Amino acid sequence: MSGPTDSVEIISPNNVLANAMLRSVDMVRPRLQAMGPDRVAFCVGTQINGAPHLGTALVQTAAFLLAKATKRTFNVDAVVRFGALDNARTTSVWTPRPTMPTSRPTSTPWAKTAPPS
Repeated sequence: MSGPTDSVEIISPNNVLANAMLRSVDMVRPRLQAMGPDRVAFCVGTQINGAPHLGTALVQTAAFLLAKATKRTFNVDAVVRFGALDNARTTSVWTPRPTMPTSRPTSTPWAKTAPPS
């Protein structure tokens, strides 16, 4: 590839052979060696619908570490593109509770009642 505008995007670099690799950068090695890009962009995102949990922090941290290792190993410009999906409500609409009867029924289905007179 020629010129600094040539780039390759790697989105969700999952691999079934992940346990057989020595380093995380080995996930992207075949594609980078085959294409020889000048720039690599790792895309990572999150869904903002509450406080982030450990999995969110782990994935985002891994993306930045993988970009750093890719830059160091392959001598290419590596960036992380962060996307966020905000689908949390700005307001909550509550359905009013149904009103409950204020008095108890005089008889219950299981109670014995006197025959009508």
